[in-house]
Amino acid sequence: MTLTQLRYYQTVCKFNSISKASQFLHVSQPAISIAINNLEKEFNLIFFKRDNRTFTITEAGSQFLTLTNELLSNVDAVYHQMEILQGNKHPLRLSVVPFAYAHILRPLLQEHHTRYPDEEILTYEYNATDAIRHLKNDSIDIALTVDLQEYSSAITGLKLFQTSSILAVGKRHPLAQTSCCQFSDLANESLIFAKENSYLTRQVKNRFHALSITPNIVLYTAHVGILESFLQDGHSAAIVSQSLAQQLKNVTLIPIADSVEITRLLLWKQAPVRSKSISRFIKTVRTFYTDAQPMKS
Repeated sequence: MTLTQLRYYQTVCKFNSISKASQFLHVSQPAISIAINNLEKEFNLIFFKRDNRTFTITEAGSQFLTLTNELLSNVDAVYHQMEILQGNKHPLRLSVVPFAYAHILRPLLQEHHTRYPDEEILTYEYNATDAIRHLKNDSIDIALTVDLQEYSSAITGLKLFQTSSILAVGKRHPLAQTSCCQFSDLANESLIFAKENSYLTRQVKNRFHALSITPNIVLYTAHVGILESFLQDGHSAAIVSQSLAQQLKNVTLIPIADSVEITRLLLWKQAPVRSKSISRFIKTVRTFYTDAQPMKS
């Protein structure tokens, strides 16, 4: 029995629904179902009667809920007292992949400050790998990052939206009149990639490797001004994410048929109780990404 399992159980009872509990907790439905099943197996009791249309708590489940509420109330009191002792003043530590969220970060932070003017936020620039490592080490609280498909059960979060790789060229580039391309069409091009250790760069290199092509990389950068400067001469092409491409001016954007898909994420560390600052930031982010979905555990 863990505090996380009890939180899940308490929330399911509150909404009388696993799907609504999933939305409230930002946790996948299978993760909640598994937690409840494990509790039932541990105590050899049935807490819910389930069929296709109804979801009814049993007598044993009702008694277990009473005990759960008492226990979690005491746990919350402990956390609250510790926050008082700390002064509850430490700022929210936010990690950002800068080129992925440059277009949204300023308005997002402004909105959060409007909602919670007394809350301080410290921002750090980490790639996805480093962000996850810092989350696990508790050196940051929350991260706006991209999907690495490499997580542990210690990390959870929201899928905010999905974007794709796209080719950006100057107006005088030979490919500027092309309506679509493939990675195989870029074998002889002088290419600009995003940051060398980024998820997009690694995946694009994998695509070229699968085609037995060694790409001619002339520059690694996600700086908008530098990208625009290099593309204007018509000799180079940049493989970037659509979110970064939208920030470029006076360039032609060409869809890549076999593009790399990139999922943008908001991540935080699993905990029996989330801090108020993390919960508040999640609410703010949800106002910008209303279709965000819990990550699957």
